Amino acid sequence: MSQMKRRTSVLITLFFFIQALAHVATAQEEKQTLRFVTFPKTSDPIKLSLLAGEGRTIQVEVASNAISKSVNMPVLTEWVVGEWVNTGRDTPPKFSVFGKVNNAGSPHQIVIVIRRTEKISDGCKLIALSDKTGDFGPGKMLLLNAADKPIGGIVGGRKFAISSGQHAIIEPEMNETGRYFHAQMFYEKDGMAKSFFTSNWVHSKTSRSISFIYNDPSTHQLRFHHVRDFGQDRP
Repeated sequence: MSQMKRRTSVLITLFFFIQALAHVATAQEEKQTLRFVTFPKTSDPIKLSLLAGEGRTIQVEVASNAISKSVNMPVLTEWVVGEWVNTGRDTPPKFSVFGKVNNAGSPHQIVIVIRRTEKISDGCKLIALSDKTGDFGPGKMLLLNAADKPIGGIVGGRKFAISSGQHAIIEPEMNETGRYFHAQMFYEKDGMAKSFFTSNWVHSKTSRSISFIYNDPSTHQLRFHHVRDFGQDRP
């Protein structure tokens, strides 16, 4: 009886040891997927070096007219973009950081890269959001205020107010036509709300969109840059 108990004890210990090894292996293989889009508008995609751990980077091409394909990443506390810089013949290269943002926590994320200038090397702001369908899926709009003043309005019956540099995700409701929704937007001037945009936008149940509101560099008037995504590579 004593020998059987010892065998049972050994088997139980072995079972939990195997379970622990399996858990460690799963944790080591755990991944998150990232997709990217950049602003201001650029005719050609920009190339990013994305830090993927100690001494490792992944090259990513990021466009301003479409959201990129998914990139598999190890689970890190933050996402960092930059480039390797040679500091001398006898010293290893150093990773120069252009921008970083905390991990948004979702297994699928979208990272918006807002460049200070045309060149990514001049620095950028990163915004990481959940890319899951329930958070930012078909029929929804992400409004990002890249202008120098607060923006507010009503889009598809949804009221919003966005400070400069901030964003909001809304789900517009169609009007009686079943195809469009009304959008009207304002900015503040001298303590008064001034309308700068009013129109009917086409509603889509199969796509989502990102709308950047920004100051035109030549006229300083408020403008829009729209990115539509049908989510072929999205969970």
